Amino acid sequence: MPTGVSLGRVFGLLAMALVMAATPWLTAAANERVPGTKVTLVPPAGFVPAEQFPGFQRAEAAASIMVTEMSAPSAEIRTAMTAEGLATRGMTLLNALPGKVADHDATLLHVSQIANGAVFEKWMLVFGDRANTVMVVATFPQALSASLSEPMRQSVLSTRWDPTQQVGLFDGLKFRVAETGRLKFARRVSNMIMLTRAGDQGPVAPGDPFAVVGASLSQIDVAANIEGFARQRLSQTAEITGLGGLVGRPTEVDGLPAYELTAEAKDLNTGTPLSLYQLVVAEGSHYYLVQGLVGQAQSQRYLPEFRQIAESLRRAR
Repeated sequence: MPTGVSLGRVFGLLAMALVMAATPWLTAAANERVPGTKVTLVPPAGFVPAEQFPGFQRAEAAASIMVTEMSAPSAEIRTAMTAEGLATRGMTLLNALPGKVADHDATLLHVSQIANGAVFEKWMLVFGDRANTVMVVATFPQALSASLSEPMRQSVLSTRWDPTQQVGLFDGLKFRVAETGRLKFARRVSNMIMLTRAGDQGPVAPGDPFAVVGASLSQIDVAANIEGFARQRLSQTAEITGLGGLVGRPTEVDGLPAYELTAEAKDLNTGTPLSLYQLVVAEGSHYYLVQGLVGQAQSQRYLPEFRQIAESLRRAR
């Protein structure tokens, strides 16, 4: 989770010869809306709506199409999607192609990435406007490229976006949380909800309070060692250094086993002393995560607010 919310870091060899530079990409008529987004697309045959993220999946093939909408200028995000930039995220750029999604400038990237000892390929469509970026990412095992690459590429290119569409904050999500007196809903990114002071939607400066609540994207059983997983997950928090002073306790939220941690760290870029809060809630082969960060000077004010958000988490019924 970013301490500065620099969405530019959130971040391809085509399967066939295409002449598409700076020309519109066509779409089929049977587009389906992706719940919780302003996006429609045509899913490949055999794909069903995903439960853990906005998009579609074919579980037995370990293949998925995920849609992410971000409050960040599209041109900046697309400019950052270079071979060097993608390499910092463990991706190898195979090709990149400019085009259009309706009237919006877009880039289609083909990349590969190793995960859990297997090689995966991705078709990544990135577009938007001066204030928003949409990323549609199709992921599939390289071993199934012959059968999946082209249908998934076509599905990605069928994407359409209606920025005027009204979308509920929790549409398609499997959880709900409540605001506090000081921390209000600010935005949603994929399957995560962000809360900031008074719901401010602009960049969050190091030391300013914010909390993020989300559900895991992949299947992982954490209940057997929830404390160990929680400590490991906290150590993976982005853009912090000097993590220490961990204090943890088992607890329960919505009838599910949970583990709470508080800790101290420093912002990686500015050295600002930070206080961290984290709650992991285990449910079968998935988990929910609440993380809050704030400058240590405000920790006594906001740590109880982070805990209040965490304790309000409920599964959608």
